[in-house]
This record gives sequence, structure tokens and C-alpha cells, in this order.
Amino acid sequence: MATAAEIQAVLASGLFDLDWYRQRWPAAAADPEAAVAHFLDRGVSLGLDPGPAFSARRYLRENPDVAAAGMNPLLHYLAYGRGEGRAAFAVDDAGGDDPPPVPQPPSPQTLQRWAREVALLRDSALFDPDFYLDRYPDVRAAGVDPLQHFVEHGAREGRWPNPWFDPAWYRANHQRGDDAANPLLHYAHAPDRATSRTSEWFDGGYYRKRHPDAAAGDLTPLEHFLRHGVDRGHATREESRAALPARIPDLRGVAATVVVTVYNAASHLEACLDSVLRHTRLDAGDRLLVVDDASDEPAVAGVLARLDGMAGVRVVRNERNLGYTASANLGCRLAAGTDVVLLNSDTVVGPHWLRNLKIAAYRRTRIGTVTAVSDNAGAFSVPREGANALPDGVSVEEVARAVADAGAADFEVPTGNGFCLYLRRAMLDEVGGFDEEAFPLGYGEENDLCMRALVAGWHHLVEPRVFVHHARSASFGERREALAHAGAERLQALHPGYPAAIAGLADLRGFVLARYRIGRRLRALADGAGAPRPRILYVLSTDNGGIPQTNADLMRALAGDFDCLVLRSDSRAVELWALGDDGYRTVERHPLSEPIGFGTHVGEEYEAVVRDVLLRHAIDLLHIRHIAWHSLNLAGVARGMGVPVVQSVHDFYQVCPSVHLVDREGRMHPGGVVEGAENALWPLDPAAAVPMTRPRLGAWQARMEAALLAADALVTTSPGARDLLLAALPGLAGEGAPPFHVIPHGRDFDRFEALAESGPIREDEPLRVLVPGNIGRHKGGDLVAEVAAMAPPGTIEFHLLGTAPASLKAHVVDHGPYPRGEFASRVAGIRPHLAAVLSLMPETWCHTLTECWAAGIPVLALDRGATGERLREHGGGWLLEGEPNAADVCRRLLELRGLEEQRREAREAIASWQSGPAQEGGTGRMAAGYKDLYHKVWSRIHASLP
Repeated sequence: MATAAEIQAVLASGLFDLDWYRQRWPAAAADPEAAVAHFLDRGVSLGLDPGPAFSARRYLRENPDVAAAGMNPLLHYLAYGRGEGRAAFAVDDAGGDDPPPVPQPPSPQTLQRWAREVALLRDSALFDPDFYLDRYPDVRAAGVDPLQHFVEHGAREGRWPNPWFDPAWYRANHQRGDDAANPLLHYAHAPDRATSRTSEWFDGGYYRKRHPDAAAGDLTPLEHFLRHGVDRGHATREESRAALPARIPDLRGVAATVVVTVYNAASHLEACLDSVLRHTRLDAGDRLLVVDDASDEPAVAGVLARLDGMAGVRVVRNERNLGYTASANLGCRLAAGTDVVLLNSDTVVGPHWLRNLKIAAYRRTRIGTVTAVSDNAGAFSVPREGANALPDGVSVEEVARAVADAGAADFEVPTGNGFCLYLRRAMLDEVGGFDEEAFPLGYGEENDLCMRALVAGWHHLVEPRVFVHHARSASFGERREALAHAGAERLQALHPGYPAAIAGLADLRGFVLARYRIGRRLRALADGAGAPRPRILYVLSTDNGGIPQTNADLMRALAGDFDCLVLRSDSRAVELWALGDDGYRTVERHPLSEPIGFGTHVGEEYEAVVRDVLLRHAIDLLHIRHIAWHSLNLAGVARGMGVPVVQSVHDFYQVCPSVHLVDREGRMHPGGVVEGAENALWPLDPAAAVPMTRPRLGAWQARMEAALLAADALVTTSPGARDLLLAALPGLAGEGAPPFHVIPHGRDFDRFEALAESGPIREDEPLRVLVPGNIGRHKGGDLVAEVAAMAPPGTIEFHLLGTAPASLKAHVVDHGPYPRGEFASRVAGIRPHLAAVLSLMPETWCHTLTECWAAGIPVLALDRGATGERLREHGGGWLLEGEPNAADVCRRLLELRGLEEQRREAREAIASWQSGPAQEGGTGRMAAGYKDLYHKVWSRIHASLP
């Protein structure tokens, strides 16, 4: 594909005559650049000449070495032949050349065939019209239907219908020499299409084998990929697994200085600085340095005055105008000891911009520079080269998030671009700074530096996950073209190999795929697709129980403000979940070759997977709901990538592995269980069988305390839970510890009920006691069994609604487990007088208490943890104080059997709770609390926000 430089060289030569060319090929575009592109890409193969002064056919016949090399004859003449003294022949002097081809109207049969082919491909994802128009500007400029053009001309000319189908490659490998069928249609109907390769980049057999969802339907592998697999990140060929390792470094040891050189253009500068301050963390080694090159626009001083006193920010004012290059060098010198990001003052950055540039710079060796992509940065623009309009009504931040979500990977280029250029300090120290003498005002200085770095063994990347809006050359205005032309001449004089180095830049596979993926996302935005929002990744262990259910409630309540995902581990595999109408669904699954073990509670492979997820899914905040079966380094991994961390405490796993602080004898140990300890979550791990000792418990608590201290904020659901954790892990209350918040759980109910049986209980009628939940020893299971055994016959009848061991089921009426939404309907069939919540552990919230109250059932509970706190606050039941024993529980239940007045008062307290606090304390209030917490965390780490 012709490059912009090649097109401009042809136009400047005077040898291309647009009117003359279009007379001989009417389908050519009226736009001069598009018509030249057609000649350079296709014209010679069609027998066309660029104008009457240059016979391409004669030049090739007279210079067989050029013909053998396959180079465009006019480009060869301009770059080499003219200087070598080779002759150019006018078309009139072509001497025996055939006359220029005159397009003949297609036959009726051909028109019918074309119509059939267009109809067959119109609704197929195999042909992507947007990609085709972006890839072939001559077709866009001609204003023709892209599919029609592909059927009539493009397939024969070898033009790609999508980024993974190469017509020339497919024809050479799958069609007989005399088979003139359209290669794309041949693939769509070939008997072996399920296993065919369509290019070097797509292997259908591998794709179906690797991705079971592709094998399940009737689509060809390539069409399945284009419809679904692109957005799911599916691999397309075996070779892709052998790519360079995606090592993501810990960025806490990588400091960078963002250098913004300024000359006037105050409005652009203000937008630039606001975006940098909003999206850059300046409290962890990174800094912002503004170099004002003696601006004479008064408004600039006002913009820069706002930066005074900001942490991590410095403003330097040149006494006289030094020019861009000298000012940039000054910034690099003042940033000594750190990497440098040169950022034009007429740009706007988005979320994660600096983090992603750093990751690209350090994930491989000898990376010298990294360049972002932009809407207006010439060859580094997306989705097309040159200037691109942003979708209407979409902010730069939303576009930046969409671009990051596109899934394009970084790729190597011969040179960077100075609108947003990350420079490794090691490269600067080795190669030197910018050439102020050759490029005093810029325009070529970064290309010169990159070419010197290439010679020294450094490499340059484009990071297409980083989108930077660029107004472009606001400081130079109309002088830009002249400066650019002069810079290009000096650059070529200094580096004669530069034109060859950048030839085909737009054809780089990385650029083609990046532009395709990004264009796909931006078109979806323009068509009304929801714009990406800040993204939170929640961390879960179990896939059932109160924590996953409450987390789903929170994710639904936050859906209007955040995009939410879940990271779940069972120690053997890491899964990424999304939340749908029917619950969680798996988006990705990553089996671990070495599972997370209880003995170490860390895993290098696990941590690599997490880093990759944080990067690819552009996570803004990590919220750890439970750390079991995950690496204890998880918070550090996230913070090493600049992702803030919130950690929740929903049980007491951090105090000891028993989780519930209850030993085998049913005794509670607030400081952790030593004698008689059980490991609730790792029963099959051999390390869990090693007896607990006081030193081992101390070591456990020290590690857990360190893991919690790595967070930016802690949160639990009740004051008592927080107090217990602070008592067991006193370092959490020390200086510099993260703030510890209390946010109660919220729960929404379609309706509240009054299902408790009322009125006096007959002598021959038992007190029906509901026992809800999963009832093990720590939930009072042994206590219930003892009470049932000692109560006088016919006086107390326990009804289990949930799960329990067989030893308890022998003493209760077993109603089995219940789906969350069916609690009230199942209780209605039991008609209990009250419920018993006899947890020996200090509950951090107690969901079954909430469910009982929503059904109108009074509760008898032990005075421990959140259960005691909530009953004292709202009534709705009775508390048993002191050490629990079956005799006291039995005695109290028998008393309540005969105290209808107390039961009525408890029901009235529940009705008051239902009409007041329950209405106010739903998921909306819970979500508001977490939303406020998240924003506090973000505001603390972005302390420089204006």
C-alpha cells in the first residue's frame, strides 16, 4: 500500500496528470492523492501510466532489474533512476507499446455473476466494508460501494476483505491455476473450509480446536472469529502462542517525568494539563514538568499559575524563546534520573495513559521509545492515517477507554512521534538528546533521535492501548507545513536510509490490526453503543453463599456508574466473570499449571495472569472481597501497576484459617484458634493438616496484616467486625495504615411479609422454630441438636431451611436448601413462630437475620458480632448473653412459647424496621457508600486533581 510520503513524492514530481489518468481509468478517484495511491498500488499491473510524460511500461522494459524487483517504476525513477542517469520515456515515444487499456463494459453474464456474489457476501461478516474503506483510500475517495468494488475489482487485485483473509495467498494455496472464482466465495463454500487457513494469520483448524464455541455452530471459523472471536480475544493461529513474552513489570520502581513544552495556545494547554492531572498519579515518583518557552500570550501565565504548590509539579520559564527542541532538551536534563514523556501542549490524555506506556517500555529489553496513537498524528492516527473526527457526543476519556478495550497489541516501528513519546532514560543516556542545531523548532527531531537509537541497538514501539487526542500544531499554526517540509529534508540528509525505514509503515501488521480493532470500537460508539466507564474488578473465592450474592447486588446497583468484572480463583484456575441477568458467567478461564497452595499462599503464574487481566481489561480499581485461593501478593501486584486496591473483611480469615474463630469444641477465640483449630477452606491441602501452633498463628497474622496494609482502603460491614480485626491485627490501627470504613450490606426485596405465626400457642402445639442457612458447628448446629434433644416432647419443633450435617438433621424437620428468591414462600409453608440464629462466631453481618426480618419472623440470637448489634438497634427479637449453652437456649425458647406479648412486640419492631430502615438500607444506599469510598480512594492517589 502506498505511503503518504510516496504519494507526496509523486505529486511533487509533476509526472502524474490526474485528468489524463482518469480519462484512461474512469473508476479512479477525483482526489489527487487517492488517484496516485491507485496508480502506485494497482495502476502498473493494469497497464496504466501516470501521465503523458512517463511511460511506466517502457521504463520496466528498459530496466529489467526494476521489473524483477517488483518496485513501482515511477517510484524507482524518482528515488534512484533519475540520479543514476536512467532515461524516462514519454508515452508518445513508447515505441511499440500497446495502446493504453480502455475499460470495456462488462457483459450481461458478468453483471449477473457480480450481483450474485454481492448478494452472497452482503450479510456475511467475511467482508468488512469499514475495514476495506479504511485500508484502501482510493475506494473511499471514489465513493463507490466497497463490496461492489471488491467483487468487481478488489478480489482480482489482491485486496483484503478483512484483516485475516489474503486473496492472493488463499488463491495460491487453495485454488487451481485455472480457477478464477472469487477467493472469498471459494472459501465460504469449500468443503474443507472448517480447517482451512485463509492467510498466514488465520488457521481455521487451530481456531476451531482452540475455541469450542467456534466448533458448536454452522459458521465458518473465520466468520465466527469476525462476528464473535475478535471481541473475545480468541487466538487465530498456533504461532501466536510463540510471540514475545508479555512480561508486565512492577512499575513502582519506574519513575517518569511528563515534560510539556509550552508556547502560547493557552486554551489547548489548559485542557492538556487538566487531563494530565486527572489521569496521572504524581505521588509515587512520577512528576509533571512544564517548560514555558517565553510565551507572550498573557493567558498562559494564568493557566500555569494554577499549578503553583501542587505536589509533583514544577514549572520552568525560559527567559527567552529557545525553540521547541532546546526546550525539550532542557526538560530531559531537568528530569535527570527518570524516564521522560514528551507530551505536546495541544493534547489530551486519558485513563492509564502513563501506566500503559511504561508497561510497553519495560516488558521487553532495549525498548527506547513508545508512542501512543491519536486521532490526529499523521501516520500514528487511528482508525485512519491523518485527521479523524471523534464520535459525536463522546468525550476524549470515553474514546480512550474504548481504544484500550479494542485489544490491539503493541508493535515495533522504525520511529516514534513526538506528540506523545515515552523515552527510556537509559536510551537518552546512551544516544544523547535532540539535535538542536538541525531541528531548532522541532519537526523531525524525534525521528532523528529514533534513527540514532536504532543504530545503537534500541527499538521503538507503538502502544495502541494509549489514545491521546491531538489538536496538532496549535503553537505554529500556518507555519506547520513549511516547518515539516524543511524538517523532512534535513532528516533525509542526515539519515539517507530513513525513507526506506518508514516505507510501508501503514502496512505493518500491527498497525493494520490496531486500526481495524480501534475502528470497530469507535464505530460502535458512533452507532450508540454504551461508552466504557471506569472499571472495577472484584475478587471472590467461593461461587456460592452470601459474599458472591451480595457482590452481585452491588455490581447491579453500580451498573450506571461503573463497568464491573469479577476475578475468581479456586486455587487451580483463575476465571474472569461478568454478571448477567441469570448470575455470573465465565468470560475467560486460565488453568494454573501450579495451583495456589495453603503453605505459601502465592503463585508467580497466578500473578502473571492477574497482571495480564488488569492490563487488557483496563481495570481502574481492584476490590478484594475475599483472598482465599488467591495470592497474598494480589494487592501488591495491582498497586505495582498503578491500580488502587480496596480490601473487604467479610469473615475472619485474616485472623486465622478457621475463618469463623470457633474450635472443635464450639468455643470462640477472638484472637484466633490454636488448639482444636480447623482449616475451613483448605481441607484437602496437605499443608493444612500441619497442626496449628501459636508461632504459626502469629506468622499467619503477620502475613495477613501485611497484605491488608498493602491496600488503599479497608472496609467491613459492622463496627464490631472492625474492632475485632483491629484487636487481632493491631498494625491496622497504626500510623500510615489504610483508612478502615464500615459500610452495611444492603438488600432489596420485592415485598415485605408478616409470616410469623401469631396468637397464643395451644398446649398440644409445639413452638415452631425456623433454623435458616448453612448450619455447621460454628453456626450453632450442635447447640440446636442439644436443645432439640433436651426439650420436653412436643414443646419445641425445629425446622431447618438450608443445609446441615446428618447429625443435626436427625433432630429437625428438614426442608432442604432454598434459592435466594424463594425464602419467603418456603417460610410461608412452615408457619414458624420465630427463628433461631445461634451462630457461635461473631457475624460480620448475618444475611439470614435480614431474610427473617423481611419475612416478618422474630429472631432469637446469641449476642455476638453484627447479629447482636443489629438486634439491639432495631429490636425484632431477643439476645442471649454470656457463653452459649443448650440449657439457656432451651429455657428461653420455652419461655417465649408462652409469652405471646413479647412475640407480638418483636413482630411490631420488625414491622417498624420494614417500613423504615429496610426501605432506606437497600442496595442503593450500599452502592452509594461504596461509590463514595471508591472516589475517596481515587482522589487520594490523584492528589493533584485541579
